[in-house]
Amino acid sequence: MFNFLRRSADPISDPLFGQLEWTRSRGGGTWNGRLLFIPTRNEIDISIPGGPKGPAPAHALFQEICKRFDTINAVIDNNIQEACDDESVVPSARTLQGLYFFDASIEEGDWKLVYAMGEHELHVDGYGVDASNVFVLTD
Repeated sequence: MFNFLRRSADPISDPLFGQLEWTRSRGGGTWNGRLLFIPTRNEIDISIPGGPKGPAPAHALFQEICKRFDTINAVIDNNIQEACDDESVVPSARTLQGLYFFDASIEEGDWKLVYAMGEHELHVDGYGVDASNVFVLTD
């Protein structure tokens, strides 16, 4: 009866992000997958907003984040100790778990990096690709 409310989308294969599957959410939906993140050389989750017809264009922002990742990473290193009150946390002892886009446009990009740091989870919010717009938060 209400099948139109459960609209689904077939998985897609994106040339940059690989296999993506759509998940319906209150804000419309997200396209989710896993990919090898070259700057850290590990596999991470990726999430891009979009409706059932496809994800928002995120290639340009993703490529800029990759290109500037060393600079972004240096800002993260400098801010971890301030954000985390656990002195046993070593800034370099973290593993990137995911990159989540909220606005994937290159102009207004709104994204989050999520790291595992021992028992802690580190969230890095970013806006655009300017490293001065990177904010470090811990759980």
